[in-house]
Amino acid sequence: MDIPVQANEAVFGALARLVPIGGTVLLIGNYGSRNLGDETILWAILRYLNDVHQRRATFIVPSRCPEEVGRFLGKEREALRPCDITGLRDILTHLGRSDLVLIGGGGIFSAYTGPLARAVPLFAILAKVLGKRVAYFGLGFYDTTPRWLRTLVNLSFLMADLVVLRDRHSLDLLWGPLRRSPRTLLGRDLVLYLEEMPGPGVGFSLPTDSALAAVAARLHAWRAQGHRVVAISLKPTRDRPTNERLLAEGAAALRAWEQKGARFALFPFAMTSVWYEDDVAFLTTLAERAHLAPDSYVLVPHSHPFGWVRLLREETDLMIAMRFHAQVFAHLALVPFYAIVYERKNEGFLTELGHADRCRVEEVRADVLNDWAAPLLTAARAEETA
Repeated sequence: MDIPVQANEAVFGALARLVPIGGTVLLIGNYGSRNLGDETILWAILRYLNDVHQRRATFIVPSRCPEEVGRFLGKEREALRPCDITGLRDILTHLGRSDLVLIGGGGIFSAYTGPLARAVPLFAILAKVLGKRVAYFGLGFYDTTPRWLRTLVNLSFLMADLVVLRDRHSLDLLWGPLRRSPRTLLGRDLVLYLEEMPGPGVGFSLPTDSALAAVAARLHAWRAQGHRVVAISLKPTRDRPTNERLLAEGAAALRAWEQKGARFALFPFAMTSVWYEDDVAFLTTLAERAHLAPDSYVLVPHSHPFGWVRLLREETDLMIAMRFHAQVFAHLALVPFYAIVYERKNEGFLTELGHADRCRVEEVRADVLNDWAAPLLTAARAEETA
């Protein structure tokens, strides 16, 4: 059965019908973990439920770091009530007072599913047993998920009031009744909603961020001097030999580009303490391996997602993008990008986009990166010196 991709209005309309005006939503996801992709998903949920569909809901958000939840958002943050995810009694109290348990979005179920995320299907089933409405929304579900967890996820999907998946790869793992259910919808990744750039009449404002403004000024000065700015988003995988290859080949490419006058903007989409999610440490190691001069690169600080899209669009020439949401950001910013694939979620998005400039992380090669970047760097220089 071919399930069509539903428009924003359809998927959020279905979700909004589960939330009473002024209601309370218990929102489960990877929020407050210093991952800008997840914070963008949080922005989309708040924006479309509360502003577009006028639910005016309050969102209870369990997190390991409650103080980080929505830290870089604007007025949308007023609807958030973060709480400590380790406080089980408090979470159960919030569950009892909630009108809806909302789970997602993002690639929750994959080879990178963490210990707490593995308990999500059990929590969803508990919520239904207690008579609560449950919705999975904007979710990725991939065949790299452990087999036992796939079964549990499907069981919880069967009990849910709404399941909105973000790509066709996620549909492949569904049990037959779920694929045929009117409660199962196919939407888009929630980060794609950033295509609604701020402008006249848009019902939110972008917070002032002096740190990001300083980086933007530095990139702008580099480009004014005739340098090309290469945006970099790489992440470690769980396979250490693969990481060594990625660092070696990536460093070789960066050295070659620096010798040709390029400058670099390093985008750490995740700043977490888990080693295979710590982009800052990995990107810093990459710069060291490449022996980059301190004045030839900058680490971009986390900010409002629109700030990052704008920075990519206005102050970079091309991007090497490994993080799934780095690829989405580059697509939205209209920046040419070479994609490094490390999970099914990358493959699904890139295939639907028709994006051929890519390789698997195990196959990354400096000479291929150089061949891809060469005409783009030359074109950028020609435009600036014309």
